[in-house]
Parts: sequence; structure tokens; C-alpha cells
Amino acid sequence: MSPTPRLSALLAMARDGEDRLGVAALAARQEAAFRAFDAYLAAPGRRVYGANTLPGHRDGEPIAPEAADAYAQAFLAAHAIGGPPWFDAPTARAIGLAKLWSLDAGGAPLSGAVTRRVAEATLDPAFNPLAPRRASYSSGDVIPAAHWARAALAHGRAPAPALAPVEAMTLVNGTFVAVGAAAALAPALGAFWRLFALLAAETALASGVSRGAFSARLFPPDPALAALLDAMARDLPEAERARQAPVSARTLPQQTACLFAAARDWLAEIDGALGQPACNPLFFADEGRHVANGGFLAPGLTVRSGALIEALLMVAWGAAQAAQHAGGDAPPGHGPDAGPGLIQWPKHAQARLERLRHRAGMRAFASGASTSHGVEDLWCHALTTLETLEEALSETRAIALIALHQLVWARREAGGRIGALAGAFFGAAGAQGDAAEALERLARLVEARADPGPFAI
Repeated sequence: MSPTPRLSALLAMARDGEDRLGVAALAARQEAAFRAFDAYLAAPGRRVYGANTLPGHRDGEPIAPEAADAYAQAFLAAHAIGGPPWFDAPTARAIGLAKLWSLDAGGAPLSGAVTRRVAEATLDPAFNPLAPRRASYSSGDVIPAAHWARAALAHGRAPAPALAPVEAMTLVNGTFVAVGAAAALAPALGAFWRLFALLAAETALASGVSRGAFSARLFPPDPALAALLDAMARDLPEAERARQAPVSARTLPQQTACLFAAARDWLAEIDGALGQPACNPLFFADEGRHVANGGFLAPGLTVRSGALIEALLMVAWGAAQAAQHAGGDAPPGHGPDAGPGLIQWPKHAQARLERLRHRAGMRAFASGASTSHGVEDLWCHALTTLETLEEALSETRAIALIALHQLVWARREAGGRIGALAGAFFGAAGAQGDAAEALERLARLVEARADPGPFAI
């Protein structure tokens, strides 16, 4: 069984459109719960935030019943104020699916008709809502969510269903924007792991690191990590050589363990969030009460994303070092005595590393303020942190490809995996033409040949 069953199902559903959630049954449950909420709301004197009162700093003011639908539409329009850059279509789809998973967790007041409408839009491959990437500090992500919600309600030929005020609140409230954006990024992490594991194993081999450095005895007990380290060390010598390998090579097991833990925890955080109610207000019919809550905030996702960024910064540093050491044992013409072109690659790797350090140096909770005319506020910068994580993955991948390129050049006559990779790379004229294209050809070869690893979702 997958350690992240919800995330795995969501990504599979995003790829092929097969309904793994049971949308019809979900809509039926939502309708029954929504009718119970309507009856609950009708009790004399009962006030529920966003359902029969205005939101934000005006939450003490009632909504006139006769203006309910107009209010709901105006509420969405008032929040749909963002602009480009937009989420791409795959991310927007993952965001919509994350909303469906959130509804499936229960508690969010939304009628069956509206549930069916947003589900039909989300599952339609032609649906491509324009939702802004940079319009939220992640306290509910109400601005990008409003763009998504209006597009979902307008999608399709039939008129949009009438909307109660609480449904407008439910559609824009929750963690689904951040959780969906994180889910959409997960496959890139899996692809990067394949590259990292191959580079780490071959760098260790080229540098003379022994199998003992990868021993599970050096780490806390973890069968999954132990299996990974053992697989990476399969070609390493048992004996130690006279001189130690460079630190960046000797610490590859520690880098692996750190990245593994950060990646595993990040994916588990996404999977857990997909199973949690995330809306304010929530209504639980079985308890006969509504709950004013902070489930729209996802600080755990931000913290896990930040830890993964830190791990990638460390791995990127190690890869940049590996790019410098890769030619140390190379044959004449392919190592330190090579032409000026080859020695530019470590400079390129270092330049990208320094840029990444500048871009990823800010911590999420280093600052904060209040909005809404002084009403107490708190946010977690989940979307901003995820955008930084996306960039960190991209830059670390680029640096790792440069290091692997150096290794392929330096050890093109070697046997084993690196020799086979070099043969395929040069056999496909991989070293010719545009350098960026050559790196991407190398990446495709890695994708085809490397072990899928533990994070292939």
C-alpha cells in the first residue's frame, strides 16, 4: 500500500480523469448534510459566521435573507481581484481535486448541486480556470480560491445553481489551494530523486567512498532508508583507500538521509491534509453544532516545505562541489587538464547555487502583520513557500545535471552504470549542440534508466 494513498489517488485522478473519489456519493452526502445545516441555521437567534452574517470585520451584521443569492455572487466577485501569473492547468486541476478531497472529509456546508457543479468542472480536461499564484499570504487563500470558484460555477452549459452565502464562503475557504498546489509539485520531487540517487551513487564510486560510509549503522533505524543506502552502495569498494574522499562525497549518505526524511515528511503532510476538514465554519450534523475554527490555515505544510527547501539547498551545495571534483580521476584531456570549456560547468553550477541561496534565504515566519481593518489575523505563506520550493527543485535539478554531465565526461571510459550512461549520451550526440539541450537529453536518459525510487507517485 502506498504510504500516501490520498495523494497517489489524487495524482492518478488528475492524470487519467478516472473518478477514484466517488463524486456521486460525495454529492449525495453533501446534500443531506446541507439540508441538516439549513435546519440548524433556521433556529431563532442563531448566528453562524458567513452563513447569515457578513464576513471579516463585519461579522456582527446579518445578511438579509432576500438578498442571499446576490450577496453570495457579490462575495465571490469581491474576492476575485487577482491577476497573473496564473496557476498552470495541471496545478489548477490538482487544486480542484484537493477541494473535492476536503469536502469528502466532511463538515463543509455545500449543497449537492454545487458539489456536482464544481466536480464536473474539475474532472473536465477542458477546464482551465485562471487562478492567481501570488495573490495570497495563505490565510484561507480566498483570492485565488474565488477565481477558481467563479470559473467552476460558470463552467458547463446548464445555468449555475443558486448559491447560499455559506456556500460562497465554503468555496473560497480552506487549505485546498495550497494543498493542491503542493500535490501538483509532488511528481517533480519524485523525478528529482531519481537523478539525485544516481548522481550520489556514481559520485561516491568515482571518489573512492567505501560501502562502510553507507552503512545503516550510522543512522537511526529506518528500513526504507537502509534499503535505499544499500542500493546506492552496491558498486562501492569494501576497502578504504589511502586518502579520504572529498567531504562532499563522504557525506553523501548523510545528504541522502536528510533529503529522504524531508521529502517523506512533506509528502505525508500533503496526504494528511487531504483527509482533514478544512473550512470555516464547519458543521457536523452528528454533533448538532457548528464550529468556528482555523482549519483554513496550513502551517504544517509551510514548515515541511521549508524543511525540504533546506534539504535541497544542502544537496545543491553538495552537487556544486561534486561538479568541481568530478574530473579528479579522469583520463588525460577530461580532468583538470581539460580545455577551458569543461571548467566553465562548475562555475555555472556555482552561479546557480548562489542564485538559489539568494532566492530561498527568507523564512516564512520571519514576519507578519494584520489586515481587515485591525481584525486579528494570522497567515502561513504556504503558496509563497511552495513557489520557492518549486524554484529550489528546478535549480537543484539543474545543478545536479551539471555535476552528472561532468561525471559523464570524466568517466566516459568507465564501466558500470556511468559508462553505460556515457555511451548512450555520446552515442546520441548528447555532447553536441546547445548545452542546455544536451543537459535535458542527459536528464531524459536518467529518467529512462534510473531506479524509480521511493517517491515516484
